[in-house]
Amino acid sequence: MNADEAVRAISEQLQHALADLEKTKDEREFLKGELARARGDLDAEQKMVSDFQNRIEGLNPQIENLEKNVSIAEKTLDQKTRELSGFIAKNQEAEGEIAKLRNEIVNLAETRTSGRIWEQPLTPSAAAFVPLTERGVPIISIVNLKGGVGKTTITANLGAILGAHGKRVLLIDLDYQRSLTEYCNVNKDALHVNKRSLQHFLLKASGDPAYLLRCCEPVLNAPGCKIIGNTEIKDAKEPADSLEDTEMYLQAQWLTNRAGGDVRTLLRRALHSRAFYSQFDIVLLDCPPRLSAACINGLAASDFAIVPIELDSLAALSAPNLLRKMRKLKEAKVLEHIEVLGVLANSVKFHNGQLIRVHRDMIAEMADKRIDEAWGRKVTVFETKIKQDKVSFFEALQRNRFVALLSPEFGQTFTKLMDEVLGRMRK
Repeated sequence: MNADEAVRAISEQLQHALADLEKTKDEREFLKGELARARGDLDAEQKMVSDFQNRIEGLNPQIENLEKNVSIAEKTLDQKTRELSGFIAKNQEAEGEIAKLRNEIVNLAETRTSGRIWEQPLTPSAAAFVPLTERGVPIISIVNLKGGVGKTTITANLGAILGAHGKRVLLIDLDYQRSLTEYCNVNKDALHVNKRSLQHFLLKASGDPAYLLRCCEPVLNAPGCKIIGNTEIKDAKEPADSLEDTEMYLQAQWLTNRAGGDVRTLLRRALHSRAFYSQFDIVLLDCPPRLSAACINGLAASDFAIVPIELDSLAALSAPNLLRKMRKLKEAKVLEHIEVLGVLANSVKFHNGQLIRVHRDMIAEMADKRIDEAWGRKVTVFETKIKQDKVSFFEALQRNRFVALLSPEFGQTFTKLMDEVLGRMRK
């Protein structure tokens, strides 16, 4: 090999070496890049690990709260399980009570059918009847089982004329229709809000005379008169506590739990107490047209009854019907002491100063033993008759006045009735 060939060979080798060197440099740069990427990936992975560690540390308090909530839930479940067990036991007890009530309902149906709801003997818890000779304050029920015969009008105007003659008069509205309360024009809303109505007294079921006295309200335009009214709710959101609701409650209580107290003598207990009868000279009770709990309370407290009637065939029949029912209650010793002062003809018609013939005939027919047989003893018709005069009564009502105090004619009529009532009570 000559010198030129040797130089060429060395030159080629050098070129190859330089090419390999460049290739090596490229590989080194590539590896540097890969190393940088690997380091970046490692940093990212380390950051992710760090983030996960932070998130796990952040979840630890939540896990602790969940564990606490689970513990509370387990305790609550245990408590509810115990309550459910108690409810099941009470339900079983209630089923026994339901069976008992079914029997009571059967007895109630039999009692309703026979019409003897109030005829059971007085219980040991019943208030004693204090004789009128000891009290000195007569209690009179104005009663008829037919509506529209003038009970309220007679009660109000007889009371007004008694007050005008110096008597301290108490009027009590026992009728769930509240006509006497309306007639006397008292502030019904205030009485109801302050629970100073008859039904609130009855709901207490204690016969507390002090409570009943708090229910007394002076009657406007009737000097000497006070009234115990009954009222009703105005707001439908309030619990029902009208007299009608109260009567239903007392009747149910009487039929299902007589051991709880005799609900028929609540009014007697109060009216026959010295604290009460020392405040008045006479008490007049406006009774409803049915033997409700309030009505039986009024009759059981009363010394006397006046039976108003209108002289038509249906109204005239109502008096014997009432007297037969009262007679049964008297024989059962529930109304042992009550006496009938008489039948009072209301809304009668006169011609030339005399009763029209049809009214005379009806009075004669009633007096012909029909009402005597119903009561079992003599019952007379009052000599006083109340004339039919709707205009005069309406005008008095429009002026919030009592016709007995406004009209000379009716003043004379009710004065005559007052004298007759007082005279019959003295016999």
